[in-house]
Amino acid sequence: MEDEQEPEDEDEAEAANDGCDSTKAALITYGNNVGKRVNVCTDADCAVHHPRRVVAVSADFEERQKKAEQEQAARKKTQAKREKRYTAIMQRFPSTLTAPQTRFLLGALVLGDLDSSLEHMAMRLDSDQSMSQSSEDVCSKALTELPIASLPQFFVEIALGSYVDIPQPDETDLLEAAEAMFPAPKSVKSAKKASTKAKKTASTKAKHTNR
Repeated sequence: MEDEQEPEDEDEAEAANDGCDSTKAALITYGNNVGKRVNVCTDADCAVHHPRRVVAVSADFEERQKKAEQEQAARKKTQAKREKRYTAIMQRFPSTLTAPQTRFLLGALVLGDLDSSLEHMAMRLDSDQSMSQSSEDVCSKALTELPIASLPQFFVEIALGSYVDIPQPDETDLLEAAEAMFPAPKSVKSAKKASTKAKKTASTKAKHTNR
């Protein structure tokens, strides 16, 4: 007598007729339900058994993405300019401070972000960029090794370091204020030109007076 095959259950019958051409019959050989016949889909990209989630993309997605990239590029460019402006202030920093300059720097130090200032300074001092030490340790070590003449510059870096980054719309741009407080010296050519102009003006006034 020929053995009768066990009829497929409802789930198997549904899986076998769900429109998937990649469904194959298989037997469970390990674990629970050993010997049970099941239908298995062999296509990892099967639209029936492994449907991929479709994310709706708005019509202006590409435009918004392009705008965001342009804003990011502009921000990087602005940040690079601020770094150069900050470096220029450090290079022309006076050896002695006036009372207004000292008050300005103390105010910047009180209002600024000390951690950010130390991080900026540590990145400059740590030439190999290893940052194996904390920012505090790098700056503390530098402070003990600096000559007395370099201490004012160390002070201004601590005070202004946190203002190198682009300020928020509601924040005062202390870097711009620092440029006004520590202006670049006039070149010799500009000084001579101003002196010549002043002499001409004085000569013209003298002629009008003699008349």
